[in-house]
Amino acid sequence: MRPSLQSMTTRARAQWSDVQRSKELEKKIAEMEKTMETKKIEAEVVKKALEEKVKELQRGIQELQRKQEETEKAMQEESARALDEVRQKLEETEKARAEGLAHLQSKIEERHGITSRIHEELKSTLDHLSKTLESSYS
Repeated sequence: MRPSLQSMTTRARAQWSDVQRSKELEKKIAEMEKTMETKKIEAEVVKKALEEKVKELQRGIQELQRKQEETEKAMQEESARALDEVRQKLEETEKARAEGLAHLQSKIEERHGITSRIHEELKSTLDHLSKTLESSYS
């Protein structure tokens, strides 16, 4: 029950006004505290959501790094296999070339030997013919 302002003294009116203002300020402070608590809770929820998102992104980055490392390792292994195949083919080619060259050289030497024998036989035959002809004409 509110007393009539006219029946109050000036001092009482000032006190009553101060009490009313104090109650209003307390009410505003309580509302502000409630609002701040709500904002604090909301901020905490957002913070947790962001922390989860950061963790999720970190896991994603780690997964991408792992996959990249696996891919690089697979590529290195495939490159090593391909290089080994090329080396092996080069070795086989070099071996075949060396064998072919040795075979060719052997055939050349064989033909050279045959040619030399034929030459010697022809020379011997010509010498024999020459001697035979000389002895027949002498």
